[in-house]
Amino acid sequence: MQVTVDPGATFRVRLKGTYPDARLSLLDAGDDMVPSAGAREAGATTTVTLQPSSPLKPGGGYRLRVDGATTRELQAADGTARAPVEFSILAAGEPPAAPRAKLKKAKKHP
Repeated sequence: MQVTVDPGATFRVRLKGTYPDARLSLLDAGDDMVPSAGAREAGATTTVTLQPSSPLKPGGGYRLRVDGATTRELQAADGTARAPVEFSILAAGEPPAAPRAKLKKAKKHP
C-alpha cells in the first residue's frame, strides 16, 4: 500500500516499547538516503521523527524505513529484536515536466 503525503511533510512513528537505537530514514527511488534531520524519544513508547531538508519532489516515490541505528534490526531495551519496517510514500502533485529541447534557429545563407 502506498500513502500519498504533502511534499513538505514531517514524518513521525510511535513504537510500543523502548527502542533506544530506533531510527527513521527516507529513501528515494534510487535507494539513496534523502537528506534530513531526525530525533528519537525513547521511554515507555519510542517516537522517531524525520524532517527532510527540502520538500520532496511532487509525484516522486519514496520509502520510509524504521530500523535500528546499530544494526538493521530494531533492538528493544529488553533485548528483543524486530525486523525493519518500510512504508511506500508518494509525494503529492504532478512530477515536473521534462525540459524541452531548444530548437536551433536555421542559419540564413545568402
